[in-house]
Amino acid sequence: MVGKKYSSKTEFDSSKDEELFSVSTKKGELQRQNILTVKVMRYNDGEEKIQIYRESNEGRPLKVGRLSLGDTMAVLPLLKEAAEFIMEGDFPPPSYQKPLWNDIQVG
Repeated sequence: MVGKKYSSKTEFDSSKDEELFSVSTKKGELQRQNILTVKVMRYNDGEEKIQIYRESNEGRPLKVGRLSLGDTMAVLPLLKEAAEFIMEGDFPPPSYQKPLWNDIQVG
């Protein structure tokens, strides 16, 4: 096809993006002062997924990128809460084996 680019990707439609759960660190809890937020999101009635972002100084969400050890330790309990939220619903399938959270030491 001349003049047209073929793309198998569909455009993101924010009306199909659903926030199911959200939890954030508190100010002063991190080495950097920006708040980290962990959310459970679902797009177009698909699989529930965990999203992590850092709040900018202006309050906008930013990609997390690399975390310091201190920030990692602060966000682990939030990730655990988000994973447990997902496990309470219809997902994951019965064949999924629940991880042993007692093996993960947080705080």
